[in-house]
Amino acid sequence: MSVESTNIIDLVGIDRTTGQCVLTVSDHLQWSREHFGALQEKLNAYLRYIESGEVYASYPESKAREFVIELALLHRPNEMASAFLERVRAVITSAGVGFRYRPLPSGYAADET
Repeated sequence: MSVESTNIIDLVGIDRTTGQCVLTVSDHLQWSREHFGALQEKLNAYLRYIESGEVYASYPESKAREFVIELALLHRPNEMASAFLERVRAVITSAGVGFRYRPLPSGYAADET
C-alpha cells in the first residue's frame, strides 16, 4: 500500500504510549506537484474514513480515542513540501484530528545529487 492507492487506508493502530488511534500513510514518492496531488487525495480519504465513522466499524478499538494521521516518508521534505505539509496540518487539525510526519523506519533516503 502507498500514497498512490488513494482509496486504501494503509495502517491503523493504537499508540501504546498515548492511547491515540494512529492512521499511517506510507509515502515513498519523491516530492513533486503530482506527489502533492496524490497525497492530498490520500489524506482526504483518511479524513472521510474518520469523519464518516467507517473507522469504528473496521477498527472498533478506535472508539473514544483521539485520531492522528501520520505520514511515514521515504524522502525528506524540501522547502516546498514543508510548506505544503504545514498547510495540510492546519486543515487536518481544524477537523479535530492530529497530524504528524516522520521518516520511514529505515530513515530518509539518501539525498539525490
